[in-house]
Amino acid sequence: MKNKSCGAHVNIGRQERILSVIGGIFLTLHGLRKRSVSRMLWTTIGGALMTRGFTGHCSAYDKLGVNNSDSGKSLTDKSYSVASWKSAPKAEKGNISR
Repeated sequence: MKNKSCGAHVNIGRQERILSVIGGIFLTLHGLRKRSVSRMLWTTIGGALMTRGFTGHCSAYDKLGVNNSDSGKSLTDKSYSVASWKSAPKAEKGNISR
């Protein structure tokens, strides 16, 4: 299952998504209240966390091969779990769309 908004697969679970959105809102508001150079840093980090939570996709997890989605499967065309994907024959790995 791909996320329709960004075309990336969901690789974080519901609870982690909720916490990312809440943390992102907190950091964004914290950044907006500051009157210093760090304002931009806090709002950027907050925005990134909110995006991660709303889309359900974490690029860092993707690069590391981590999948914490609720289904326990990588929600791609073939629906491999991380463990089975790593042990899959090389020919099948190339068929997974990202």
